[in-house]
Amino acid sequence: MTSKLVGFTAAATAAAVVVISRIAGRRPGNSPIPDWTASGSAQPSHDVMFRYMTTFILPVWTAAGLTDYLCHRVSDIERTSGTRESVLHLLMLAEGAPMALGGLFFEMNAGALALLTAAAAVHEATVVWDFKYTSDKRPTRPIEQHAHSFLESVPIALLAFAVATHWEQFAGLFGRGGQSAEFRLKLRKPPLSAKGLTGLILAMVGLVVIPHCEELLRCRVAERQGARGSAIPPAFPRIMRSLAA
Repeated sequence: MTSKLVGFTAAATAAAVVVISRIAGRRPGNSPIPDWTASGSAQPSHDVMFRYMTTFILPVWTAAGLTDYLCHRVSDIERTSGTRESVLHLLMLAEGAPMALGGLFFEMNAGALALLTAAAAVHEATVVWDFKYTSDKRPTRPIEQHAHSFLESVPIALLAFAVATHWEQFAGLFGRGGQSAEFRLKLRKPPLSAKGLTGLILAMVGLVVIPHCEELLRCRVAERQGARGSAIPPAFPRIMRSLAA
């Protein structure tokens, strides 16, 4: 099963890169972003941010999220850690939404950077909460741990890239830099097309949100049947608590 998950992860990553990039309208001759290389001009930082989001952040984040869901299913989450962990997964998805949507649809001024920073901090705090709750209830396979490393590092990578490419606005949050901080959220220009917006939302909802909602439904059914905790190995909680002591 582990080898199948590894193969699926590679295939999901490749597919996500192709699908998300194309539905964002980035095919040659059909790009919402001007071809700055043709004129020899420097590419605006918000366009660089858009390309980074559609070619790296969203494909990797989507593939890691789908892989994580499959690992939960293999480890029988509904009969181990159950509903509470599944709710925490959906909570982390909700916390990641401002980062994904902010990076795609807003210009990166001080207000957007503050939003991304707050979302990243809250997301990381929930990750710690999730791990603390789950650690003695459900064994995690190596591939799931690798998926977690991507799910944690990708938001930080997005935030770091946004700060690096919009340093003056980030410095403005602290009263420094050569620009005054702009806190009003502004939609990026040119805006993402309706086709691109619909495609991106369908891809993320279909590959990540719906599977995790299905996970929550399974957990709720198992809980009503009294099956939660029935698949936890007898010695596992004691071993994990002794390691944490």
